[in-house]
Amino acid sequence: MGIHAEKRGGDDVVGQRLAMRAPENPYQPPSAVIEAGSPRPAQPVGRRPYSLWVVLACYVIYNLLEAVSWLAVLPRDDDLTGVVGSAFYSLGIAICLWRGVNWVRWWVVLTTLLTLLLLMFMVTRGIADNNRVVVIACLLRITVAFLLFLPSVRRWFVPRGA
Repeated sequence: MGIHAEKRGGDDVVGQRLAMRAPENPYQPPSAVIEAGSPRPAQPVGRRPYSLWVVLACYVIYNLLEAVSWLAVLPRDDDLTGVVGSAFYSLGIAICLWRGVNWVRWWVVLTTLLTLLLLMFMVTRGIADNNRVVVIACLLRITVAFLLFLPSVRRWFVPRGA
């Protein structure tokens, strides 16, 4: 099925493919004919798997718990810039997960490592009992990272044209 050419009356002819020809002008790029069946059209997106909805629900609950824990420790007159910034960041990540952007899936997994470090710090310092909301949020975040590797969710993040 390789590319090959036969010379017939000045035309390059191949069974189903035409070979790439060297241009007459060295400054002109080579030309090639693409066969009729290529490139393949993008696969239809289809319905989102239910497990993806579970991932998104866990991610939203995680972010709500994080916001509650932040608001609980902030004084009333303090600036809410960090909470609002975190909300916009989380909304962007959730939208990208919903749309199936693969690099965001890996970003969530990598940032979950920070959550693991936070959880280990809280347990080793003995402050996990006082911050149960944060511990639950950390466990939800770790759950989200594991759920992103379910086969149905992984299929959602496959590039559409591949």
